[in-house]
Amino acid sequence: MKYQIELGASYQVDSSNFEEFYEHYTVEARDDDEAWAKANALLTLQEPAYYMWQIRSVAQIVDVPRRPPPPAADPPPVAPAPVVTPPQPIPPPPSKSASQKNHWLVIILFIVGGIVGLVVFTTSNHSPPASITPPPNSQPPLDAQQVARNAEAQWPAFWAAFSTAVRKRDRQALQGMMPSSSFQFYSDNPTPDQAIKYFDTWDTGRDWLILEQLILKSTDSYRSPNPADKPPSRVAKARRGTDPAARLAIFNFGNEQRWRWIFYGQMEAN
Repeated sequence: MKYQIELGASYQVDSSNFEEFYEHYTVEARDDDEAWAKANALLTLQEPAYYMWQIRSVAQIVDVPRRPPPPAADPPPVAPAPVVTPPQPIPPPPSKSASQKNHWLVIILFIVGGIVGLVVFTTSNHSPPASITPPPNSQPPLDAQQVARNAEAQWPAFWAAFSTAVRKRDRQALQGMMPSSSFQFYSDNPTPDQAIKYFDTWDTGRDWLILEQLILKSTDSYRSPNPADKPPSRVAKARRGTDPAARLAIFNFGNEQRWRWIFYGQMEAN
């Protein structure tokens, strides 16, 4: 597959003005991961080194197939010819003796039905009510082993979705993976919306590049020093030498039984 890679750099002309540079490359790659790896390799080759080069985008080049012509319209259906039913002969009226028999039969059936209805009504009013068991107010808490099994089962899908959101810089998807009020960005505790703005503005967006390095390596189990962050937790660290500041991302499987991204920054990991 072919991918279009755009690299951008900015150079500070003076205290308030920046100049922008762009480079475009077309590469062959098997999938998105290989395309991003090639983009990172191209990023390291850019000169001069004092320009702040960044990956602007990595997009697959897709050939749009021609749309086939619309199918020919089917002819309108032909209504079937109406069926004419011949008139049926009128039966002769019943004899007087037959009418009298039917009359007495109706009376007998009416009496029997009334007796049966009275018996059913009396029985239903005097039968004891059925016992009703109220539903439980809450589900019993899960034990630690069940929580660990749930976390292990959900982790591959969460990590794949997180990696895709980082590569595409899908800000809305990443906000949905953060807790609403306890995300930690370095030593600050911003809301998810504020945290995404920090990634866009701090250090000219370099933290986006660090995140892209974090998802290139598998994660490890992590035990948080915060008692509120109960296990299981996982941590993602950049490859050795790619981030001298040793930044990392931490994820926790909380009480709501789903993985959340809870930390990004620098701290001592166990």
